[in-house]
Order: sequence, then C-alpha cells, then structure tokens
Amino acid sequence: MGIVAWVLLIYTKMTIPVLLLFVLLLGSATGFGAQAFYGLWASELFPTKYLARAQGIMF
Repeated sequence: MGIVAWVLLIYTKMTIPVLLLFVLLLGSATGFGAQAFYGLWASELFPTKYLARAQGIMF
C-alpha cells in the first residue's frame, strides 16, 4: 500500500482526492503505532541532552 500511495502521488495529477487517497493508503500501510511520532518528533524538537527523557515521556 505504501508503494501504491507513492506511485499515485508521483505519477498522477495532484488533486485533493489524490492527496486524500495518498494519506489514507500511506497511513494504513504504516500502521497505527506511535513510534513515528515519538521517534521522529523527539529527535527533531529536543536537544540531545533532553532527548531520552522527552522520548520516554511521549512514549
């Protein structure tokens, strides 16, 4: 589903229905876990000194 979502986004005209379908397909393919949120956003938002604590709180 993830590959189909990206192919759809890359090779079709970018319209609102295509973008919504992309979000739905990619969201379904990646699952419902929170790792993407605490793993990515913690490293982007917090300095290294506080990273482990911030990830632990978000988890």
